[in-house]
Amino acid sequence: MATFMVRRLANHAALAVLAASLGYLLAAAALDPRAGLEDRAPRPPESVIDARLGALNLDDRTPLAERYLTWAAASRTVT
Repeated sequence: MATFMVRRLANHAALAVLAASLGYLLAAAALDPRAGLEDRAPRPPESVIDARLGALNLDDRTPLAERYLTWAAASRTVT
């Protein structure tokens, strides 16, 4: 019975990691945070927009794989 519970727990953990990763990747591919900052009135300077997106790990000029690994490493240390 214990091995069954361990297998079920491992399957649920893997599913949670997969769901969180897929959610992050879909959001990163579909959303455009730069547009929200550029549409403000008055428009902030480009350096301010780049700094803000960089601080939030949302910089679209950084490859998606690198942003994902940064997010995954940060979310692992928060728990």
